[in-house]
Amino acid sequence: MNPYLLVRLIRLSFAIIIIGILFKIMRWPYSQVLLTLGVGIIVILYPVRFYFKKEKKLIDYIKLLLLIIFPLVWYLRLFHLPFPYFFSSISAILFISWIALELYQIYKGENTKNSFSVFPFDIQTLIIGIILLGAFFKLWHYPQANYVLIVGVLFLFAYFIIDTFKQKK
Repeated sequence: MNPYLLVRLIRLSFAIIIIGILFKIMRWPYSQVLLTLGVGIIVILYPVRFYFKKEKKLIDYIKLLLLIIFPLVWYLRLFHLPFPYFFSSISAILFISWIALELYQIYKGENTKNSFSVFPFDIQTLIIGIILLGAFFKLWHYPQANYVLIVGVLFLFAYFIIDTFKQKK
């Protein structure tokens, strides 16, 4: 199995999730379909990627558990099944552990090969700023909030698409 193909498909599913989130925020139809499709692709492909990964670290096991438990919580809540809060707590602990390990690896300089590298950091900050500004405008019910939020999310979508299909050096 080609690991680059798996990574590209997983990143493409993140782009689908981003568009699904935009549809959900804007209350457009098919948001659940897009979110389910994006999360479903990750749930199916990430364990395959994990299986074929040669060197597995603690952070890899945490990500695998997080990607198993997070969709489980989503479906427990969706179908009103018992124990979503228990699994939500486990999911939150795993998420905080994952972020802490990622930050530690960045601090140690071990995580440079996995970072996004299509755009300079200033462009990434601008995209995040546009999305946050649009979200705040939406919360404050400003008339142009939808346009700002849509532009920011579309820039983020384009960023993921470009990064997914860029040529490896």
